[in-house]
Amino acid sequence: MIHREAKGIKAMNQKNEFRWADVEPWCVLRMVLRNCWMLILAALIAGMGAKLALDWLWTPEYTSTITYAVLSKSASATSRANYNAANEVAVKYSSMLESHLMKERICQALGVDTLPGTITAGWAGTGAPVFLSLHISEEFGPGYCQQAEAVCQWLFEAGFSILADVSVKTRQQFGEPDLIRLAKRLHIWALRIDYGLSQEEILSLAREMPVVLNASTTTPEDAARIAEAGSLVMAMHNFYPRPETGLDDSFLLESTRALQAAGLRVLAFLPGDGEKRGPIGQGLPTLERHRDQLPSACFADLALRFHMDGIFLGDPGISQVEQERIRRFCDTGALSIPAILEPEYQNLYGRTFTSRPDSPASLVRFAESRTYSCTGGPVEPAQCLPRDRGVITMDNREYGRYSGEIQLIRASLPADPRVNVIGRLPELSLLLADCIQRGSPFILVPAEPPASTF
Repeated sequence: MIHREAKGIKAMNQKNEFRWADVEPWCVLRMVLRNCWMLILAALIAGMGAKLALDWLWTPEYTSTITYAVLSKSASATSRANYNAANEVAVKYSSMLESHLMKERICQALGVDTLPGTITAGWAGTGAPVFLSLHISEEFGPGYCQQAEAVCQWLFEAGFSILADVSVKTRQQFGEPDLIRLAKRLHIWALRIDYGLSQEEILSLAREMPVVLNASTTTPEDAARIAEAGSLVMAMHNFYPRPETGLDDSFLLESTRALQAAGLRVLAFLPGDGEKRGPIGQGLPTLERHRDQLPSACFADLALRFHMDGIFLGDPGISQVEQERIRRFCDTGALSIPAILEPEYQNLYGRTFTSRPDSPASLVRFAESRTYSCTGGPVEPAQCLPRDRGVITMDNREYGRYSGEIQLIRASLPADPRVNVIGRLPELSLLLADCIQRGSPFILVPAEPPASTF
């Protein structure tokens, strides 16, 4: 009995055992063909289910983007005024694109009653640009790359736009042959190409990001060619640490005009009045005669006489007073002229004057003389001294109808018994006398040190 049961179990196991060798392909094929309608039906049901799910759960969406670059290139405005104007226009454009009027125009163009979508716009204004150099050999050493990356990271997080001066040394120091990749790594907004890169390499960079050329060494022809390749190509003059090596007026004016005519915005440097950059420590101006001048005077000179599109501070330090004077000029167009006035005329400090449109080159005529000069009574003759350059004068009663007229002398004139000397500009303010343009505003401010008697 036990033997028979065991034998039966063995037989059952043998009967249920599956072997591929026993499968006949033709039998499987006949079975599939016989039941193919079930497979087709299952596929149709799955497809219909997927379509219904997409119809209910997914909304088709088409997105189109466009970027506008807004640049102000007025030759009569300051660089900060240009920057502010461009930002204001960009903000207004954003509002216009999102307006009902724009939606109506799009509907008319599409031939629809309502716009089946939304328009969103925003402006991406860059922060104030900061210039730094990444190829000064004296700074190279252990940890240089890490320090440079830390500085760039801080500037980026603080909202500044980094303009980095680079050369073949930069690629070697950072071990990065691809400057585009290096720029992304360091959050660099624009690359200023100093030396060592071919025209083709610069063209390739210009197609990818803002590029700044060396204004003193790039020909207008090469500049125009590169400008055609990039959306934003500028030119920047050098700064000159060593005294006597800065540019002269004629070269700066000639080269700047040529580059601007080629379609480029041109940038330059002014020195600070605080901490000077080493190792020489004698200022970092573009123009040699700016080396020991007030930063505000240099700024006005570069903006008004040389029509620079952008101006950078070369040295690390600039006083709060000079910053405020530059800010006032950028915001209002009024020059702050440090002056030393005689005690009885110090009421003229802080007054806004206007240079008469018909002022000759040798002097500035104060359009508001009659309003500010006389506090009552005639102007008596006093201190009828030689009128040296930088002297401030007031006509006395001996000049009849001209009594009370105030002038700033730009070219030395002899003494006149009808003209009183009431003040002067200190040596550091003389540059500002040349910056006052016909019809432009200016303000007399107390010079440092405080006013003294003659």
